[in-house]
Order: sequence, then structure tokens, then C-alpha cells
Amino acid sequence: RRTQSRTVFSGRSFYGCLRVTQTVESFGSQGTFPVYYLWCGQTTHGIQVRAPFFKGRGTSYYGQTGGGAAILAHPKYQAGKGIKVGVVGLGAGTLACYGRACDLYRFYEINPQVVKVATDPRFFTYLPDAQTPIDLVPGDARRMLEKERLAGDPLYDVLVVDAYSGDAVPYHLATVEAYRLYFDRLEPDGILAVHVSNWHIDLLPLCKAVSETLGVVPYGVVGIDENSVTTSSMWVFMTRRPMAYRYPGKASVREVEWERIRGMRAPTDEKGSLVSLLRF
Repeated sequence: RRTQSRTVFSGRSFYGCLRVTQTVESFGSQGTFPVYYLWCGQTTHGIQVRAPFFKGRGTSYYGQTGGGAAILAHPKYQAGKGIKVGVVGLGAGTLACYGRACDLYRFYEINPQVVKVATDPRFFTYLPDAQTPIDLVPGDARRMLEKERLAGDPLYDVLVVDAYSGDAVPYHLATVEAYRLYFDRLEPDGILAVHVSNWHIDLLPLCKAVSETLGVVPYGVVGIDENSVTTSSMWVFMTRRPMAYRYPGKASVREVEWERIRGMRAPTDEKGSLVSLLRF
């Protein structure tokens, strides 16, 4: 797509440079509408189309065959029951579009500027317009999850880890101990969804190693370009026991063949590195 964009917000903090850009794009017979993009460096962390027909639809990496699949595939969601969803990494708050009044969504975000932008209706309205109750938890997600575990807080049905798509993967969110914590915070039939799209780092060996170490079942999928603002993305869904995924568009996705993914030693808090996963 060739579009002319203008920057409507820019900021810099300890966590890097943040920008919001706005374009005006055509959606065929449905008309032309403004589209807002959230950028962390050169990585997109959220897209929103300001058009009525996009309300309640995931964009960028969170379409029905991408991040949205973790929610749509959960048996409780499909049965119309309320679910509790935790999301590590706020972005523009896109996943809130799947929320219903009976659900609860909790987002963890370490960068205050991201919270500021995602809650400003001049830029993004996923959170202000959400049909579901929203909790915003500022600070480091692992520390916050550990506090919840110690306090005996209710468990999640779906936990989404979306902290790996930038130029620097937080190592402390990618160790065996971190993944053990994620599963400690999940219901027995819960789904751990890990976004592994990354230009520079191949994260599939990490997911394979962690799954083998913890004895959980990984499902890797490459979603499709559902439309001009919902891009293909790679996700790994982990569960304690095998389950059949039933969600719209399943026939369109390409599933990861784990036997073709190289092995590695799962990193721990004490020892390990992600350097070997760099793409050259």
C-alpha cells in the first residue's frame, strides 16, 4: 500500500521512541477512512481504522487467524461463558475489541507513554470503547504476575504474551521460570498465546524448548492477511493437554511443523542466551 501519513504524536522515554501516525485509506465500496498506526521504533504495535464496519474487529497481528484465535478458540468463549484474559504488552489495546460484557481483560504495560497513547481517544479507542471491563496494570509484567500468584488472585482463561515483536526481546520474559509463572496463572484448560513475529529473531526454537521442558503442547500457526490492515503473523498457543482448535479461518492458516524446528536448551534465569536465535 502507498499512503501518505502524518505524525500526530511522538515521544521518547527510557523504553525507546513512540509515534502515532495517521493516514487516509480506501476500503473499496465501503469508503475512505482515517487509519491510526502505533509505532515503537520501526515496529507496528497497533492499527485502528476509524470506521463503523471495523468496530469489534482485530487488526494488525490480532485478526481471527492471529492473536484473536487464542480467545475465539477457547471452549468457554465458544459456549458464551465469560472469560478472564491477561495480556502482557498493551500496544494500542487491540485485543480489547474481542471483549464482551461478561469478560474481564487485564493489560500489563511497562511503558507509561504506551498507556497514555492507548487510552487517548484522539488516537485509539479500543480501550475507551471496550464492551468488557478493563484493568490496566503499569509496571513489569513478570513482577506483577508474581504478586498476583502470591496473593492468590483468580486465574486466567487466556494469557497473551506479546512482548517479543520489537527489536529487543526482554530476556526475563522468555525463560523457563517465566513460562512456569505464566502457566501458574492459567486455569487447567487455559491457553497461553505467544506472539513470535519478529524480523530479527527466530523464536520458534524457544517455544519448542520451553514446551518440552514444561511438558505442554504447542500449536504454532501463521495467520493470513485477512484484509489490508490485518497482517499475517506467527503465534504459538500452548496448552497443558491437547485440544482441537475451532475458530473462523482455521483452514486458511499454515501450521508449524515442530519436527522441522531445531532444538535448543531452554534458557533459565540463571543461564542462557537468545543470541543463537538471531537471523543473519
